[in-house]
Amino acid sequence: MILIDFTHMDKRSVSGIERVCQTLFTGSDWDCHQVEYVRGGSTLKLIIQQWFGIPLRMLLDGNAILICPGFPPSPIVTFLFRRRLFVYVYDLFLIERKADLNWRARWYMAPSFRYAIGNAKNFFALTDHVRSKLLAYARSDAQIRTVRPEADNIFSLAPRAGGRDGKRDAINVLSIGTVEPRKNYLYAADICDQLALIENRPVHLHIIGRRGWGSDFDALSARPNVRLHGFVGDDDMAQLIETCDFFVYVPHDEGLGLPALEVQYSGIPVVASDLAVFRETLDTSAVFVDPSDPRRAAGVISQALAARSEFDALSSKAKENVQRWNLQSGEDRRAMFEWIEGACP
Repeated sequence: MILIDFTHMDKRSVSGIERVCQTLFTGSDWDCHQVEYVRGGSTLKLIIQQWFGIPLRMLLDGNAILICPGFPPSPIVTFLFRRRLFVYVYDLFLIERKADLNWRARWYMAPSFRYAIGNAKNFFALTDHVRSKLLAYARSDAQIRTVRPEADNIFSLAPRAGGRDGKRDAINVLSIGTVEPRKNYLYAADICDQLALIENRPVHLHIIGRRGWGSDFDALSARPNVRLHGFVGDDDMAQLIETCDFFVYVPHDEGLGLPALEVQYSGIPVVASDLAVFRETLDTSAVFVDPSDPRRAAGVISQALAARSEFDALSSKAKENVQRWNLQSGEDRRAMFEWIEGACP
């Protein structure tokens, strides 16, 4: 029996974690296994399942293995069943970026995560970047394997017919993700302000994503160059992506940066912080900018806009990068099944 902890999943979930869970841990290739998905539905049910329901199931079936691809397992699960437990790690924010956590993550998820990282035996890591960081916290005998999720064309995007006109009256910039401090949208807005000064024309930042915790949403609402779209349906998403000149992604840190891969199906140029994780994810298909100096970042973007050839080349590189990533993902997925099947009695 394979138990998969889906207590964090519900039909309204649209975040990167939920998309990864759907991509990696559902589908026809799981049909040949005896799999049961443990659901929550509400916060109370989630807590009851994680602290009581799942441990009871593991006690009753001494051959069951447990995969936790969302919330970290409760300490009781990690303590009692560490050898039959597989934890999927998206990032180390719960340990390394406490200031970017809301109170639920800080007081409920973080303690369980810290205990699991230091005591569990088997881990899947979202990227090689996450795996390298996880090695510093995990047991010396822990097994950690990178399992990259496939980047799907979830917005049904069509490749761009050609480059954008670099002499238009205004520049439209797109970013996607929940509006919260870790996403660093205020820095993206600062880059757009500096780019407007350099280009001597308006630069509008369009942000698609629900309001999260913190004060960033209100601060961005007061910025005249920012438009907060909230949740946008797939059809409207595709239209908005088509009207934008480039996609900007400058969070403080990420485990992957899935939106940057997903929009590449359109061929839209991507501008990302020059961080190791984005070098891994985007390879040579993006313009990388200083994550701490908005004027310098704007200067790099302005030069790319002026030359046009660099931005135009990114459209073809985007398709190649998604293919490269998904090829790696397929290999990781096959290795993941081999590991899980080897652990099943």
